[in-house]
Amino acid sequence: MTVLLAFVAALGAACFAPDARAGEAGLAPPDCRALLPALDDPYNFPDEEGARTNWNYVPCVLWVFRALAEPYRADDFHPSAPMLDVWNRLDLRFVPWMPGGSHWGDLPEPVYLRDQASGRLAVSGFPEEEGAEPPDYELHPDHFDIAFKWDGRDRWYRLGYYRGRADWTGDGRADLLIVWEEDAALGTYLSSYVMVIAADGPGRALRAIHYKDWLLANADRVRPLLAPGKE
Repeated sequence: MTVLLAFVAALGAACFAPDARAGEAGLAPPDCRALLPALDDPYNFPDEEGARTNWNYVPCVLWVFRALAEPYRADDFHPSAPMLDVWNRLDLRFVPWMPGGSHWGDLPEPVYLRDQASGRLAVSGFPEEEGAEPPDYELHPDHFDIAFKWDGRDRWYRLGYYRGRADWTGDGRADLLIVWEEDAALGTYLSSYVMVIAADGPGRALRAIHYKDWLLANADRVRPLLAPGKE
């Protein structure tokens, strides 16, 4: 875990400048060959829902995103506080892999992180929030964390970390790279998602792209990075 945190910190410091490429900032690629089978069959991805994440894949995924970062012509995100945009504009109804997300689609209005932090969902009688105490949260320019507590249940944490911006969707607009974590205070559940946050224009709602979907869509470009020198 210490090695992973150091690698992630180095990637965050590099900030994926628009012209950033792998090999800069003194970074060396990790051994990522174990991810190759996943590009042929998504069931081979080394993380499992509902269980502690296999952390070995995280440096590889971040390495691939850094290596394939493309310049952007337009940037719809706050220049120095990108997580403010995620907090205020990412509609959680359309982040279906998140816990509880399958139920949020029933709500007629968008659901943002600010809604969870304010307790609006609990006031609205949203089932997943029933019996919840007012959440504790911290919002910073490059990360956030929210702590939930329900009657008779363990405390739950939702955290997000900004890791850089570049054009990963090919539309010429800046996208954000985010590491998103879901963690229970007790037990071994810890799930970590790498995701791209994309904007289709200034002030527009944000959409999330799971790293698995992005890797599969870009498999031809990803394979040479996972196993350099191999067909």
